[in-house]
Amino acid sequence: MTRTHHLTVRGLMGLLSLSSWLALGTPAAHAADYSFNCISGNNAQSCADGQSRLSLQVTQAVGNQVDFTFRNLSVLGSSITEIYFDDGTLLGIASVIDSGDGVTFSQVGSANPANLPSGGNLSPAFVATQGFVVDTGNGGPGKGVENKLDGGTQEFVTIRFNLINGKNFADTLAALNGPLGDGNDLRVGVHARSFSNGTSESFVTATAVAEPDSGLLAIAALGVTGLLGARRRPR
Repeated sequence: MTRTHHLTVRGLMGLLSLSSWLALGTPAAHAADYSFNCISGNNAQSCADGQSRLSLQVTQAVGNQVDFTFRNLSVLGSSITEIYFDDGTLLGIASVIDSGDGVTFSQVGSANPANLPSGGNLSPAFVATQGFVVDTGNGGPGKGVENKLDGGTQEFVTIRFNLINGKNFADTLAALNGPLGDGNDLRVGVHARSFSNGTSESFVTATAVAEPDSGLLAIAALGVTGLLGARRRPR
């Protein structure tokens, strides 16, 4: 089917990010912070809390690896218990790094649920890539990432991925920020349980705020006018 899309904000950010790397010849950022959109809608209060309080930081790691770090500042006291990755530049999970003191995640062949709840309602549907899922297993919410300190440190879990040969950190951010449905996009989903009102919700990566090197903003600004009028070619 032939489809033509206007360039979205998500797509614009991806193009800006990619063009900046090409212009500078070096990585334009070493980390990018992402928020989430609620896709389940079980409870409006829980959705709003998760959208404003759950976060993902994507960081350039050693070698050809990228770290995905998840934190939870939920006012309602939720727990991130399952994390899903859908396609993109990722080759495989290299390691799972917990903050300790109760946070216990592991890579699983088949999580429960196996796919991000409500992910099938998205367009295109969110389909977790085989082997790209981590969860707390039988530990349940008590082993997830909660809004509390462990030894003075906010709880977190970091999923370190090896990248596909020929792909790098810049490509990973471009996949996260780029247009959906082009075969190169990357989406990350989290399932948060045990909100204090008794609900659970699903979230998928939304907006990103990168930390640019010096001079990046000026270069990006020069290309904004042309990029705003761009369209993706039909396929």
